[in-house]
Amino acid sequence: VTVAQYTEFLNAVAQSDPYGLYNGSMADDGGIGSGCIVRAGTDGSYTYATVPGAENQPVRWVSAFDAMRFANWMQNGQGNASTEMGSYNLTVGDPTFVTRESGATWALPTLDEWYKAAYYSPMGMYYDYPNGTDDVPPEPTDGTTPREMNFGDLPFWQGNTVYTSVGETMGQS
Repeated sequence: VTVAQYTEFLNAVAQSDPYGLYNGSMADDGGIGSGCIVRAGTDGSYTYATVPGAENQPVRWVSAFDAMRFANWMQNGQGNASTEMGSYNLTVGDPTFVTRESGATWALPTLDEWYKAAYYSPMGMYYDYPNGTDDVPPEPTDGTTPREMNFGDLPFWQGNTVYTSVGETMGQS
């Protein structure tokens, strides 16, 4: 989910934010980066905007329950649709044990689904790395070389943090 998509979601359902769908760390990436979404206004009339340049980056500072509410919103057609029922029923019981509803078309992957999407090849094997290889993927040595995937520590061109925008990687998974 991109920052722009999550910002659209917040503007549609979080003018008042009783579920905490917006995390204050989104404004400054918890002090480690330039942030991704800023909030303005007061409770009941909040508005949200993407930080310029972050629109196509992955959204961050989103909990599993926030992601389930996003999936419900997508399942229900967006706009001012419900965030509490759809792919997940968040209205009953202990939310720790929420499961995917049958017929869900928008959902968080289970751990097994995530591993298969990241490491499995249609050729019938699992790779060691999520770019379709057993070889350690090379990390770029400069700020212009395309990345095979979003990984690495301390790349010099962005301090301690790298957020790869949609389409910036040359790898597959």
